Amino acid sequence: IRDRAKHRPPRKPENAPESKLIFLARSFGWLFAHSPRFVLATLASLLARLIFHASPARKRLLLANLHHAFPDMPRVWLVRTALNSCRQRVENRFLALALPHLSERRLRSMIHLTAGTREHLLDLLNAKRPAVLAIPQVGAWELATALPLFCPGHRVKLGIAYPGVDRPKLDRWLRRGRSRFGVGILTPENGMLEGLALLRDNGLFGVLFDQWHTVRGIQALLLDRLTTVSELPGILVERFQPRLVGLYTERISFWHYTIRLTERPVPRRAAAVAAELNAWLEKLLRTSDSACGSWPWSTERWKPHPSPHNALCLDRRRPLAHN
Repeated sequence: IRDRAKHRPPRKPENAPESKLIFLARSFGWLFAHSPRFVLATLASLLARLIFHASPARKRLLLANLHHAFPDMPRVWLVRTALNSCRQRVENRFLALALPHLSERRLRSMIHLTAGTREHLLDLLNAKRPAVLAIPQVGAWELATALPLFCPGHRVKLGIAYPGVDRPKLDRWLRRGRSRFGVGILTPENGMLEGLALLRDNGLFGVLFDQWHTVRGIQALLLDRLTTVSELPGILVERFQPRLVGLYTERISFWHYTIRLTERPVPRRAAAVAAELNAWLEKLLRTSDSACGSWPWSTERWKPHPSPHNALCLDRRRPLAHN
C-alpha cells in the first residue's frame, strides 16, 4: 500500500482563483437581476464616468476615434457620446452576469419587438432558405439570444458565434446563460462547422461582423478609415447564397431595448458583403444617436494590422472591400 501511495500521481490542485471568480460572477449576477433598475442605472453611470476619467489612454482613444469619425462635431458632443459608450459597456457587463438569473417575464418586459419585426422574424423561421444575421455591437446585442421567447410554437434554428473569455469555467457559465432559450452559442473552435450545419438546414446563423480581426479578416473602409473586419459573413454568402439580415438593438432606457431587423442586399463576393455591412453600420452610426452612443468606441479598431501581407489579401490576390 505504501508503494502504491508513493507512486500515485499527485492530485492536480484546483484552480481556486477561477472558482472564486465563478462564485463572484454568480453572486453579482443574482444581485443585478434582483436589484431595482434605477439603482443599476445610477451605478452604471457612475462606473462609466470612472472608466472614462480614470484612464487617460482610454479617454484619449475614445475621443480620437469619435473625432476622426465626426470631425465637425463639437467636443461637448464627443465627450457625451464617449460617456454613453462607456455606460453601454457597463450595462452589457451587468446584463451578461444577470442573464442566467433573469426570468422569462422580466426579459419580455425588457425587449420590445414591433409588429413588423415579429412578422419579419416569423418569415425568416418559416422560409425554406437560410439566413445570415449580421449583428453589430450596438446596444445590448446579447439579447438576440432571447428571440425564441417571441416565437411560441416555432422551432427556432438559430446559432450565434460569440467571442469567448480567457477563463474556461467562466466562459462555460456565460455560454450556458446565453443558450438557456435554445439558441446555439457557437464557440471559436467548432462554431464554423455548427454554423454550416445550421445553414444547410435552412437555419439562422448570427455573426458579430464588426469585430476587429487579425487572423481571418479582410480590409475594409469604415467611417472613411481602413480597418479589418470579419470575412465570415461574406464566405457564408458566397457558399450558400442565403438571405442577409441586419439585427441590432436600439436602446430606449436602462435594460429596455427594441430589436430591429433589416433585410440587406446579397452581393456575390465576400469583399462586397463586407463593404455592404460596413456601409450599413456607418449609416446607422451617423443617423442614430442611440446606435452611435452604444457602439464600443474604446476598441483600437483602426490600429495598424500586425500582418499587412495577410491584411491586404496579397496571398489570395483579392481586392479590398470598399463602399
